[in-house]
Amino acid sequence: MLTVVTRPAGARAPRAALAVSAAALVLFASPAQATDGYFLNGSGAKAKGAGGVGIAMPQDALAIAANPAAATSLGHRLDIGVEIFVPDRGAEIAGNGAGLDGRYSGNGSNPFVLPEIGYVRPLSERVALGLAINGNGGMTTHYKANPFASFGAQGAAGVNLQQIQISPTLAVEVVPGHSLGVSPVIVLQGFEMTGAQPFAGYSQAPANFTNRGTDWSAGAGVRLGYLGQLTRS
Repeated sequence: MLTVVTRPAGARAPRAALAVSAAALVLFASPAQATDGYFLNGSGAKAKGAGGVGIAMPQDALAIAANPAAATSLGHRLDIGVEIFVPDRGAEIAGNGAGLDGRYSGNGSNPFVLPEIGYVRPLSERVALGLAINGNGGMTTHYKANPFASFGAQGAAGVNLQQIQISPTLAVEVVPGHSLGVSPVIVLQGFEMTGAQPFAGYSQAPANFTNRGTDWSAGAGVRLGYLGQLTRS
C-alpha cells in the first residue's frame, strides 16, 4: 500500500525523508497484473483504473456499456480510449511419451491494440442518449513452434477470438436519483484456429476444423440497467 501525505503549499519536506521514500518506492513497488482472459477488466480507462468498477460508479461515457442507466448522470461528453495489451502466453509439457516435452512460447502475435469510444448526450434534464463501442480480445495465442508437431501438425498453432460490441443507449431518470436504461446490444465476432490438424478427426466437420481462415458471426441482445441512490449517505 502506498500512502500519500499532503502538506501546506510552501512547506518543505526533509531531504532524508524524501530519500527514504524514494528508496522505498523503488524497492517495494511491484507492477499490477490482472486479466479476465478474453474479456477486458472494465469499460473505459477510469473503470479499468478502479479494478473494473463501473456499474454503480459511472465515471466516463464508456460506463453505459456496463450499465445503460448511467447515461443520465454523465452529462454531455465524448470519451475515446486505446488499450495496448501485451500478455505473456506459453506452455510447458513434461513427462510426455509422445515427444511433446518442451517449453513453447505463444507470444507470436503481441501487442494488441484495443480501441473504445463512448458518447453521451442529454436530451433534457431527465432523458439522455448514448452510444458505446468497445471490443474484447487480446489473448490470441500464436505458437511459432507448434507443440503438436510430433503428431503431424503443420505450421504455427494458435487461436484468435475477437469481438466488437455496439451499444446504443436510452436512459431516463424516472424520479430524482433513480434512473432506468436500455441498450440494444449488437455483437460481431470472429474466430480462427490454426495448427491443430491432428485433432481434426474428432470434429463433426474435419475438413473445416483448422486453418480455414476467420469465421465471422453476428448476434444481438438487450441490456437493462438501473442506477440509483437508496440511502442518504
